[in-house]
Amino acid sequence: MTIERFVRYVPATLNLAVVVFLIALAQLASGQGRPGKDPAVEERVRRENELSRQAQPTLKRALDAYYSEQYRAADEECRKAIALLEAIGPEYAGQAKLLAAEIELALGYVGDALAHFEEFSQKDPYNLRLYAGLAVAQIRLGRVQEADQNLERAFLAAEAILKNFPETAHATLKAYKSGSLRQKLILPALLKAGRLLASGMPSWALRDIKDAHAVDRRDPCVNLYMGRALRELKRWEEAKPHLRLAASGPQPVAVQAQRLLSLGPKRS
Repeated sequence: MTIERFVRYVPATLNLAVVVFLIALAQLASGQGRPGKDPAVEERVRRENELSRQAQPTLKRALDAYYSEQYRAADEECRKAIALLEAIGPEYAGQAKLLAAEIELALGYVGDALAHFEEFSQKDPYNLRLYAGLAVAQIRLGRVQEADQNLERAFLAAEAILKNFPETAHATLKAYKSGSLRQKLILPALLKAGRLLASGMPSWALRDIKDAHAVDRRDPCVNLYMGRALRELKRWEEAKPHLRLAASGPQPVAVQAQRLLSLGPKRS
């Protein structure tokens, strides 16, 4: 598969920041920590709470549509969410705007997406999700050297994440960083999948793993994550071939795969 074909289908990786942001919105909507006695303050808080109550399900619908590959519906809901959040304050709309850029990329609006990613990079220069999106957009536009630079930045951001997932350290950062540009694109998807698996979201994780699997079907770490996700979804017969392939890979990926094979199918 060529880079051009691959990046048509790779979603810019979506980390858990949006999920965390939804929780923060819920807290704002409940008025938590916002006591107000001044009438003007109370009215402002009431208005913010109402806008937050509307924005929270709207952003969640955008996220669900994005992961279901219903990109036009995702775009519509995300735009609504941005309008609601900007009415509270510009600082609340950042994560929704980053999601909007990812949706634009999925829709093929590469120039618009790139402009929005570049704008966001000035506000959050250490965001793995941002650099993955920038790299995919730049590859589509033929700006391969810039894409490679942004993937290097993504690897720097990834180092902190990998510390929390030691089973990936040997087979991801080292191998992918020294690989081809296309192979480097595996890492953001794999890291996102690992975080989603750890957060109990295997169906969403599977989407990112499939994108990594499209690049290298025999990669041990990709197959480990594929097996983990399928096992969590109680699709054991599908999980086993991936876990067996991962079990023949390098340590510590092989240890993780062998452990899951010994545990067998998910029971609860």
